[in-house]
Amino acid sequence: MKRKAVPLAAGSKSGRAWIGEAFLALFSLALYYNALPGDFVFDDIVLVEGDQKLKEFDLERIFRSNYWGSLRADPNYRPLALLTYALQHRFSPEARTFRAVNLLLNAAAVWIFYRLCRHLFAESWAAFLAALFFAAFPIHTEAVDNIVGRAELLAALAVFGSWWLVQRAPGGEGIWPPVLAALLILLGLLAKENAAAAVGLIPAGIYFIKRKIAWRTALCGGIAILIYLAARELVIHDMLAAIRAGRANIYAMIDNPLAAAALPVRILNAVLLLGLYVWKTLFPLYLSADYSYNQLPVLPLSSPMLHAYVLAVAGFFAAAISLSFRRAPRLALGAVVFLAAVFPVANLAMPIGTIFAERLAYLPSAGLAILLAAAVEKLGGLTATRSPAARLWPLALAGALILAYAARTVARNFDWRDRETMNLRMAEDAPRSARSRIKAAEGRLILSRKVKTPAEREEQRRRSHEEIRAALEIYPPYPHALAFLAELLLEEGRYPEALQALDQALPLYREERLNEPKVHKLRGDILIRQGQLLELQGKDGEARQVNKAALAAFDDFLDTLRKNGAILDPEALSQRGILLAKAGRAQEARADFDLAIRISRDEFPNLYNNRGFLRRSGGDLQGALEDYRRGLEICERKGLWFEPEDQNALLFRMRIFDLFLELGDPRRAQLELEAIRALGPHVPRAILEDLEKRLQQPPR
Repeated sequence: MKRKAVPLAAGSKSGRAWIGEAFLALFSLALYYNALPGDFVFDDIVLVEGDQKLKEFDLERIFRSNYWGSLRADPNYRPLALLTYALQHRFSPEARTFRAVNLLLNAAAVWIFYRLCRHLFAESWAAFLAALFFAAFPIHTEAVDNIVGRAELLAALAVFGSWWLVQRAPGGEGIWPPVLAALLILLGLLAKENAAAAVGLIPAGIYFIKRKIAWRTALCGGIAILIYLAARELVIHDMLAAIRAGRANIYAMIDNPLAAAALPVRILNAVLLLGLYVWKTLFPLYLSADYSYNQLPVLPLSSPMLHAYVLAVAGFFAAAISLSFRRAPRLALGAVVFLAAVFPVANLAMPIGTIFAERLAYLPSAGLAILLAAAVEKLGGLTATRSPAARLWPLALAGALILAYAARTVARNFDWRDRETMNLRMAEDAPRSARSRIKAAEGRLILSRKVKTPAEREEQRRRSHEEIRAALEIYPPYPHALAFLAELLLEEGRYPEALQALDQALPLYREERLNEPKVHKLRGDILIRQGQLLELQGKDGEARQVNKAALAAFDDFLDTLRKNGAILDPEALSQRGILLAKAGRAQEARADFDLAIRISRDEFPNLYNNRGFLRRSGGDLQGALEDYRRGLEICERKGLWFEPEDQNALLFRMRIFDLFLELGDPRRAQLELEAIRALGPHVPRAILEDLEKRLQQPPR
């Protein structure tokens, strides 16, 4: 006996659908409006703000490298996501504009999801309700507020768009809709691999609603996946070969302890985590940007809790699908959509780069939105057979839940506003995570640089040490913790202890096969500061030996960058230039300063200070004057009037004052002194008196 199709939605019947679409778009934008003023945080700092090749619109970086670039072992090929970052850098480098695009993409995803749901539900109000749930889910904040969550947004847009094209086709799936859907799926795959879930979602939607087999869509979608895999293999073959041969490690214990677990342990714990995704989506009281080791302990096979949780999760989905398949097919569809969408990122088929991440719930949560709306529709009656009063209480309950979700979303946005806020919040949200503890230590160090009194500075540093100790108690062989300890000790001037911590970190990096060239840069930073201290103490011989070791460390760092095809670090080039100048290798030092300035694109005024000093020492006073003036322009543009110590407007004004005296031009030196006075009362009186005294002295 042939099964009847479920009553079709009112998607194409409503002439006022645009009102609902406009409301949903505005609702989505309003929910995240308070996230706009935020900064680059977490992975944004590395991938968006710090990737110089993306800033320069390097086509090789966009289309012929893995997602994270050559310095990180990564099997993912996502050129569409990288292209959006690079295009934005052409117009504005500010975090606000990147966040604004994420907000628009999220609103677009909600809009197309609503259009899709109008072809899934019998009544347009139920479709609207599903879209409201999807828009309001607080678990989406990581995907929307975190700029690198854009990959999730783009993939979801492609999946919803391709599904809508096929679902709206009259009768079954049509002929051209599957082809167009496959093109969208391919674009989604070029943003993030989980767009492959569309090959399961679309046939499920067609079957549950129309009772037809969408074989054309499955075939075309499968072809799109094969094309993507072939392109990925061709473009990043060397990286994939290194990963397969074991020369590169993509599964660090700190990120995904499931990767090292035996297959049965991994599968059962992954099923358990499916339940956590559902729980965090529906009951988002406690959210976190990090679930690294050991926030979610891997339960052994001998654990009764593991088997109890797995049975509960499996029972929930089995009941949702089997019991509602005939009487409430949209409930069953919601469960199937969640499972199909979460499968690629759930560590089930194979381990991925993380054990759990809230951003990964963005696409799967669409299934839960469908499930919730279907439950309200079922409780209120599938049609108008019940009285309006009978339908009122489930709608009122749904409305209250959406408002609660919306309030939680708005509150959660504040946690993503800047680096120190997010870093400190991570330790509160995930206190058993070693990475969260280190992020909190970084936040404390940032705060120590902003506070006004020495006592406050010492307190923040003390608390930073406490967070590092907590991280090492959770995961003793954590190289990042030891490297950050070295950075903190460097800040405190404890150079021998900093080097000792770094020496402990290096073998751990090698053991985990992690490529961390910045460790060599940190070693150079520590040694160069140690050399400066020895020079102040008059121990010139020891200082020369330390500077030689620092020079070797910067050489190692820059050589590693060159071998990996990465853009050289301008700060490291500048530091090496200083060391080369001290060693009497002025020509090489000048080459490093010139290259650093070209790469930095006027981001670091201290580079002009360093090159100006070199030119002045070599007798090129006019060249030094040009550098100091350029450094002053950058400081004034950035508002760096008195801080930091080595790159501020006052420093450059004083350098220019000295040069005019050296050039025998007291009139222009007097003008510079007036400009220094104009900086206001923050200029120390002792500095002004010294400059006035020197101005009165006869020319040398």
